[in-house]
Amino acid sequence: MQIVQNWALPDCDRYFGPILEREGTFQIERLHAAVAYCPPDRRQVAVAGGAHVGIWTKELVKLGFTEIHSFEPAGDTWECLQHNTK
Repeated sequence: MQIVQNWALPDCDRYFGPILEREGTFQIERLHAAVAYCPPDRRQVAVAGGAHVGIWTKELVKLGFTEIHSFEPAGDTWECLQHNTK
């Protein structure tokens, strides 16, 4: 596990690390555009399928979702997701 901009990433990652170094996040504007269709008073349950390391999972909490189910099939990435969403 490596740490880049306070995010745990799998040791083998060479793609997201440079993006996080440059931007501090990953395509968060796309998540915000999708969540805009969900009024704040209806933000209860979210599903993050292919949650990767939890960048969007943590943002969903900030956006007011009270229950988030995050799934990540890759073992090394799952460990990072757990670390990042403690």
